[in-house]
Amino acid sequence: MDAIIRCTQDALWDALTQADHMQPITSPAARFAMLRQVTTEMDPKTRIAMTFERLFMGPDAPASHMVYVIEP
Repeated sequence: MDAIIRCTQDALWDALTQADHMQPITSPAARFAMLRQVTTEMDPKTRIAMTFERLFMGPDAPASHMVYVIEP
């Protein structure tokens, strides 16, 4: 699935890589982390590959993989 985000390449890079721009995903009732994001590859300002581990499904749950391709 492709998505187009209209902003500068620098603004998108900052939003994806600076922790103060990211909102953690937690369970409102239990206040524990539900997902863990792990960066597996990074080419500055052009590409980020990562996995999302679904912690709420237990330790054997498969991770989801995604890649951000950032173009001007």
